[in-house]
Order: sequence, then C-alpha cells, then structure tokens
Amino acid sequence: MNGGAPLATPLRALRYAPVLVDDVAAAQRLAAFAGEMSTPDLPLSAPELVRWTRAWLVAVQGVLHDRGAIGPVQPWTVPIPRAELPSLKGDPDGRRRAAAVALLERCGLLLPGADPTALMLGEPAFVPHRAGLELAWGEICRAVRWEPAPLLVARGLAEQVTPPEQLTPVTLRELMDRSSYAAKQVRAAIGRLVEADVIVVRESAGMPSEYCFGAVATSGRASERPGFRPTVAGGESAPTAPLDPPARAAAERRVALRMTLNGVTVTLGAGLSPHVELGPDGVPHLSFDPPPGS
Repeated sequence: MNGGAPLATPLRALRYAPVLVDDVAAAQRLAAFAGEMSTPDLPLSAPELVRWTRAWLVAVQGVLHDRGAIGPVQPWTVPIPRAELPSLKGDPDGRRRAAAVALLERCGLLLPGADPTALMLGEPAFVPHRAGLELAWGEICRAVRWEPAPLLVARGLAEQVTPPEQLTPVTLRELMDRSSYAAKQVRAAIGRLVEADVIVVRESAGMPSEYCFGAVATSGRASERPGFRPTVAGGESAPTAPLDPPARAAAERRVALRMTLNGVTVTLGAGLSPHVELGPDGVPHLSFDPPPGS
C-alpha cells in the first residue's frame, strides 16, 4: 500500500485498502473540460476552477471519512446526497460548487447513483494510501472551515508525511507545486493549519521545514499508539530517562559533545579525539579515540 509502513493502529473494520482522493491525477481530466465551464456568472479562470475543484474533492474525502466509507466499503460505491455535498469557503451562493460538480460530471469522475438525488465519486478519483484512514479528514475540513488552500496543502502533506505523527522535511517548493498555489498562499495555508492544530511545524535555519500532523488531524489517537512519542515544535524534545546511573550526577560530568539521534540523547565526555577512516566498503567511519593514559 502507498504511504510507507503498515498502519499503526488496529483497524478491526478494515476490509479494503484505505484510499485518498487523487486530486493531481484528476486535474489532468479536469483541465481538458474546464474551459467549457467559464461563464460570465462564474468569475474563475479555467486553471482556478481546476484548483478549486481539486480542493472540493478533498472536502468530499472528509464527507466520505465521516460516513465511514473508507476501509469498510469501497468509497466509489457510496452515494452522497446532493444536499450533503460540501461547500467551500468563499462560495456563499454555491456557484463554484455547481461548476465543480458539472466539471466532474463532464469528465466522468462524478457519477449518478441509483437515487437521482445522490452522486458517487468514481473509482479513478482515488488512490490507495494509508492517510485516507489514519487522518480524520472531516475534522481537518471543519478545523480550517473548508478553505481551499489549507485543504490542498494538507492533502499534499498527507502524501509525504507518513506515518502522520513523524516529523518529515517538506520544502515550500514541493507544497507550491503540489497545491498549485503561490508561496504567499501556501505560507498562509500552513499558518492556518498550524493555528487549527491540524499540523505541527519545526523550522531550522537553512533546512526545509519539518511537518507532522497534530491532534485534530489524528483525532487524538496518535498519542495512544504503542511507541508514539509526541513531538514538540521549535526543536524541543520530550524528556528522556537518564542513561547514566544516578550515582553519577550531571554536574560531575565534563561534556564535550551532546547530540540527539532519533530521540535518544548521546553524550561524549571531554578529551575524546575524533578519528575518521575509510572502511572496507569505502564509506568514511567516525570514531573517537580515548584520552591519553586512559
């Protein structure tokens, strides 16, 4: 399954692979017909309509997740009443939603159900991915009040941040390319997601920002997973148990170097001399020679 290691939580009702709406693949179909939807009553260019429709698909993911349609059933078999189709922020009269529905119907991604008052998102609109079930998409949509840019940025992060609670470096350029928004809009969307506790960001000078999903996106389940350790923004790490016997107080130690690797703090005493040599595999190996006379 796409998205890395197996799911971290036991999912008793899971019978089908979790899936996510594939808004990027959908964009290729949408672009072919978006020009036909441009009318004087719809103040959107064809590229803007495609991007807006992609964000709307992410909102549909939230509706399907809320209805329990991810995992237990195949979501492309689940009809959604037209009255329950989501509305995004900035569309008070529903004209953009109507255009998105018409565009998706035109390119064959939104299909009529047995009930004429319902629609189904077609199978080609989905891609297998663990984040389809591990993230609470309905909660994400509500937390950002269905704003298009945060929804597309969250969808882009879901594809790369796996498992969702593990900090993962993602560049601004990657998020811009993935969402089709400019840098200013992506930064604003990230701020909105952080404010809503959908994501956590850790920034380091000269390095790509690292992202993981917050309590809202994981519905509070992440902290209950075996082996999960919460990550604090700003580079702080959770306290760890001392590695030395209590008899050796920290004040008595002369520390030359302290580093943290995968959450474990390693301390090297003073007087050690670094030594680099090439191993049989041609890879440089770093070791530390003990102080003279030891």
